[in-house]
Amino acid sequence: MSKEIVENVVRTPDKIDEGYKERLIAQKGFDEIHVLRVIYEILPDKIYVVTVYPGRRSRYEKDQI
Repeated sequence: MSKEIVENVVRTPDKIDEGYKERLIAQKGFDEIHVLRVIYEILPDKIYVVTVYPGRRSRYEKDQI
């Protein structure tokens, strides 16, 4: 996954959730079947990306219309 794609997800997510230890989870549609999820923390001087992973839309978008 390129740095530009990850930055785009964090800057313009379709959805943001709160995760473990109050980390943020930015989510954006990636293709017809998948979303890309980026778990990150906002620190005083930077945004720290913990991990990036694809997920199925059927799992993460089921509560959206």
